[in-house]
Amino acid sequence: RDVRLQHAAATKVQTIFRGYVTKKAFEFTVSRLVKMQSVGRMFLQRSKFTKLRKSCVVAQKLRADGDCK
Repeated sequence: RDVRLQHAAATKVQTIFRGYVTKKAFEFTVSRLVKMQSVGRMFLQRSKFTKLRKSCVVAQKLRADGDCK
């Protein structure tokens, strides 16, 4: 009987530990995915901003040259 109780306790500890390891791995994976998503969004926004800035520079230059009224 004592052996069965020890076996059940060991099984319970293993179950809890495996659940903890799995949870930590999942959290790590989610954090990496969120980081990749934010980098992708940053890239898109930076591209839009760069394009807008270049077009503003062109418009300002045209206005300064008197080509645009």
